Amino acid sequence: MVYTITRLTVQDYNRWRPVFDSLESLRQSYGLMEHHVFQGVDNPNDVTVLFQWQDIERARAYWSSPELKAGMAEAGVAGPPSLWFANEV
Repeated sequence: MVYTITRLTVQDYNRWRPVFDSLESLRQSYGLMEHHVFQGVDNPNDVTVLFQWQDIERARAYWSSPELKAGMAEAGVAGPPSLWFANEV
């Protein structure tokens, strides 16, 4: 298993969240096992998501998928997310 920790700024969390949720089946098709969403205490538009994937190849494929890029544009993601791939030790 591999994890991605993703930090992004969104224009409006209430606009972003329904689009994020609508992409759940896409994420699962790329091997998503689970995820957790966090908001900044002082800025609700500062979002961090921890994803757990079955394998690194499928996780990387998800992050480069055109469907994700279109969803991020629709959701109002402001700029590219910070993305970190990690193994649990």
